[in-house]
Parts: sequence; structure tokens; C-alpha cells
Amino acid sequence: MPELSQGAWIVVGAVLFGLIALPVLALSRRRKARNTRVMVRPTQGKNTVPKIRDFRDWLLEQTPPYILVSGAKASARYYVGYLDGVASIIARNDGADPDTMVIKTIAAMEAMKLLGDPGQRDSQLQEGLELLAQALLTSPGQKGRADGMADAEVAVKAAQLHDTAHFERFAAHFEFKFPTAAAATVASQATAP
Repeated sequence: MPELSQGAWIVVGAVLFGLIALPVLALSRRRKARNTRVMVRPTQGKNTVPKIRDFRDWLLEQTPPYILVSGAKASARYYVGYLDGVASIIARNDGADPDTMVIKTIAAMEAMKLLGDPGQRDSQLQEGLELLAQALLTSPGQKGRADGMADAEVAVKAAQLHDTAHFERFAAHFEFKFPTAAAATVASQATAP
């Protein structure tokens, strides 16, 4: 085997480096480009999550506090299924993908709160998503999702997400009546001096 000069070794080293480094660099650039595409999202549906959060807050204000307590598994599964169903209709109406993690976040956090381990309430979102998925596999979760989608379809068409008249399936499932404006007026008049 002939001996190579120092310049020849440099050329051989550069060629070997190029053969190894160029594919790695190309793969890295492609991965960066793919990540950039994932991060850049259309503005379509950008107000969807606040709408879902506002709906959840409104629904909880309308619901008697004894209904959704930690430990009532069937009720919690129905509720998170219902919330997920409503969220999917709101997302679809806003032009957003209803199956993304962002859309499912609020229902997942409610699942974590009601179905998760009380000692792990500060757990990751991933665990909440897993609990939501498990709840949606149960009969109460499936019924809740179907009821939520049916109720939300009517409410979204009427552009009245905060109207108890559109969410009677939820109240009927838990066997309560939503408070009415008239009931609040009657109660305030009864307590007035």
C-alpha cells in the first residue's frame, strides 16, 4: 500500500467527512423545515379555545355543585364526554380540527380534575388526555359526547352558546333544571324586605 502525503490525507478526510456530514445536515434541515410547518398554523379557529373555555365556565355556573364531584366516575365520564362533544362542534364551526390536542385540552383538564388521582392533580396534560380517551370509551362518556354534539349543533346554529334552552340533554341526564332568569327574580323578591 503506497504511503499518502499529508495533502492526500486531508483530501481523503474531507471526502469522508462530506459523505457523512452532508446527509446528516440535509436530514437536519428537512426536520427543521417540517417542525416549522407544524408550528405555523392557519389563523382559522384561533378563538375556538376561549369559546370552549367560556362555555365550560358557563356550564359549571349553571350546574348544581353536587353533580360534578370528584369520585362520581359515571357522572364525570358523561360530563367530560359532553364537554368534548361540544368542543368538537365549536371547533368544526370555527374551521378548526376538532381532534387536535389544543381543542381537547379543556376536556382533558376536566378529566384530570374529576377522574385523576387526587394526589396528582398537577400532572401533565398527557395524563388528562389519556383519562379523556378512557372516559370516551365508556358508555357514559360516549353518551355524553353524543349529547354534547347534538346540543351544541343546535346552539352553534342559533349562535347562542350560553342559552340553557339548547343544553337540555345535559340537564336531563343529571335530572336537574337549569336556573331561569325568572327564578332568580322570584328568589330576590322573596328575600327583599
